[in-house]
Amino acid sequence: MKEKLQKIEEILKNIRVSKKEWITIGTIIVLFIGAIVGFFTGKYFSEERAKKEREELTIKYTKNEKKLEEKLWEMKIKSPKKRPWYLTLVNDTNPMQEGYVPQLETIVGDYQVDSRIAEPLRQMLADAKKDGMNLAICSAYRSVEKQKELYNLYMGNEVRSGKSYWNALEDTVKSTAYPGKSEHNLGLAVDIVSAKYTDLDEKQKDTPEAKWLSKNCYKYGFILRYPIDKTSVTGIIYEPWHYRYVGKEDAKKIMERGITLEEYLGE
Repeated sequence: MKEKLQKIEEILKNIRVSKKEWITIGTIIVLFIGAIVGFFTGKYFSEERAKKEREELTIKYTKNEKKLEEKLWEMKIKSPKKRPWYLTLVNDTNPMQEGYVPQLETIVGDYQVDSRIAEPLRQMLADAKKDGMNLAICSAYRSVEKQKELYNLYMGNEVRSGKSYWNALEDTVKSTAYPGKSEHNLGLAVDIVSAKYTDLDEKQKDTPEAKWLSKNCYKYGFILRYPIDKTSVTGIIYEPWHYRYVGKEDAKKIMERGITLEEYLGE
């Protein structure tokens, strides 16, 4: 037994570590732990740096994308030849293309519009009805020939009222566009009134239907084409019943800014 204890003691003596060796082992352990901590710390900061770089690139990309969109938008609306069909400007100084006739689709009764705006118009009328509004279309697409008849009729009425030719002409064009210069000839305009009040005068704006349209029309791509106090810009008197399709995106911008189509297009 004594011999066994002596052997064990000799073995323990042989595996004893000197102070210097302990320092070496401790240093290795510290370095090992430091390496592990450094690895994970480096990984964390590397990920944070990568995250920050991604955020900076995203911001930069978003800004560049916005600038590009604005540039494309300016190109789209500033050049009449590059404008999409729904931003076609027709007024006293911008006549429509001679001989142009849109592909038509009937909305209700005999009223027709450009087939491309039929669905959003139907949706607007349907949603208004759901909200308790009683709308009535009183004018939509008109051929150039029909526009001539109306223009001559209104012009004749002004002359017969005792006005001079030039005064009659001045008053006529404020409410009835010359043939080929009316949005109704494009098939993109609709006159909508309250079924309970069908007179085409400023009182129309006080009807619940006119208020609903003024508030919601942009959601369907329409704008109030001839706003109040904008006659000097549009050349047409305030018409709270005349709505024009310009597409949802552009309608929202125009209505939010309270401007006319002419101002929006920079003309």
